[in-house]
Amino acid sequence: MISAYMSYKNELRDCLWMWGHETGVYDGLGNEYNIPVTEPIGMAHACGYMGIPNVCSVRWQTCGKAQLWQFREMKRFGWVIGHNPETYARLCPFAESLVPAYPNLTAFELDDFFDNKPDEMQVDPKGGETCVSPATLTLQELDDLKTRMKTLAHPVELRIVLYARQLKPTIVPALSYADTVLFWTWNGADISKLADNFHKYRDMMPDKPTLLGIYMWDFGDKKPLELGFMKEQLAIALKWWKEREINGLIFHCTPLVNKDLPAVEYCREWIAQHAMETR
Repeated sequence: MISAYMSYKNELRDCLWMWGHETGVYDGLGNEYNIPVTEPIGMAHACGYMGIPNVCSVRWQTCGKAQLWQFREMKRFGWVIGHNPETYARLCPFAESLVPAYPNLTAFELDDFFDNKPDEMQVDPKGGETCVSPATLTLQELDDLKTRMKTLAHPVELRIVLYARQLKPTIVPALSYADTVLFWTWNGADISKLADNFHKYRDMMPDKPTLLGIYMWDFGDKKPLELGFMKEQLAIALKWWKEREINGLIFHCTPLVNKDLPAVEYCREWIAQHAMETR
């Protein structure tokens, strides 16, 4: 049975997520992306400012009840369970332990799942030997994870991060284990290729539920995202959502929202304008 938290209203706002990072994560001395330093802001506070009801929490360490309390304010939240084998071993059991106490915990995310090493042969538990892209988990580990998730106190979906630069047929066996794919374009200039890249993805995964990632900073080129690129990707996203090509949007990320960035403020105004639209 699907929980009430897993059911979405037929309005855009309910289908919006934010990628949530630790408070002040980009404000350290080693800020490699040239992001302005400002006062830290929490995930729930940032989502409230943007008018977004759902958040994916990225914390590379486990945390206590004081840090978890903010997620009770969110309609739904996800938990990143790893971006390499070491963080997966630590974070996945912790995320699983949260499920009984948080009925609004509806997703586990595998961040930066694929790397760019040569492909390797693995035995696919679904049948046969398959050439796959190396990833955080093997196909057998993905199969074990999905089996274990079926025993959780309530339904939780598995979501896998995919970048447009990683599009190749050998990712398909691993992505078949995802309930939802989070599709991202890392470099701002590559937004001009978004339609072509997404169509290549759909050729490989024609029916996979997908959230379109919306960066609000150009992390690839380490500079503010050009407003023209932001307008372009949001126009495409709205069209695709109305056409049911995507299931929603996910904005990156909570530490950016109080830095007076034009792309962030445009997103906030865009959300306020379109949030109640239906399809």
